[in-house]
Amino acid sequence: MRCKMCRNEIVGNSIQTKNGCICQGCYDQLPNSIKASIRSFTVQQLKEVKTVIGEPFERSWVECGRLKLCMESIILNGFAIKLKDIKRISLNFHPKYPWNAARTVMGTVTVVIETKSPHIILEEPFFDRDIKAVYTIYGKNITYTYSYELEKLVREVQKAVDADTDLYDAAARYSEEVGRRKEAEAAKQKKAEAERKAREEAARRRAEEDRKRKEKIKNEKQKNQNRYTGGYTKKAQEPLTPFEQAKKMFGVELPFTLKELDSRKKELAKKYHPDMGGDTETFQQIMEYYEMLKKYAN
Repeated sequence: MRCKMCRNEIVGNSIQTKNGCICQGCYDQLPNSIKASIRSFTVQQLKEVKTVIGEPFERSWVECGRLKLCMESIILNGFAIKLKDIKRISLNFHPKYPWNAARTVMGTVTVVIETKSPHIILEEPFFDRDIKAVYTIYGKNITYTYSYELEKLVREVQKAVDADTDLYDAAARYSEEVGRRKEAEAAKQKKAEAERKAREEAARRRAEEDRKRKEKIKNEKQKNQNRYTGGYTKKAQEPLTPFEQAKKMFGVELPFTLKELDSRKKELAKKYHPDMGGDTETFQQIMEYYEMLKKYAN
């Protein structure tokens, strides 16, 4: 039996199409989106697909996921498509399951390429993995926002297609914009890390100052007591400072976060609120201690 595409004798596996069989070699040269529904394509349609895709023939300049930009072509999943054959390129998002954040889902991003002649629509995955996307609902329509880099890359390719130019300027604009965004993100992370360290250092200094103040008060008390008792004192338990009483009531120790403090505040307020059977004095004390502890929270 001969392959309907290359006309060579089929050795080994044969792949069934809509109107005939092809060999494994011809099948392997097809995009994954075509392979997935090979039985719905005729041999003539498969031949037309091969006229617009082929082996990469030039070096790529920019790479993002499975998409690469060359001078006069793009490479998608290892297949080259000349820019002059492309009519439209876009992204599509296929949601799979919700993520543990508001309005966020995990799904697959695909690149959709529509060619001029022959008219073919190819849809190939952009990544080997699922990515997160935030969705927004407008009436009956849902839009997904995922990666600026992906959208920027595809927009630049479409601009080159519309202007009938090569991808040199598109690759340069994309690289420049992505570089600026990465620098801005790195600066933002650096600033956030510096602010976190500053908060931790401030909390440490406050705790140290509080410890020294309590130590000073204790020593002064001891001196005064020794002055009137001749140095013989009976060891008594030191009364708790307001700050220690606040920590004890809220059940926290330095360092603690504002989230932990707010959680304890809600529990105590619910328990001691006058409307829930508590007394006004205790409830007011909770509020005062909360304002005191909030100054030391990270």
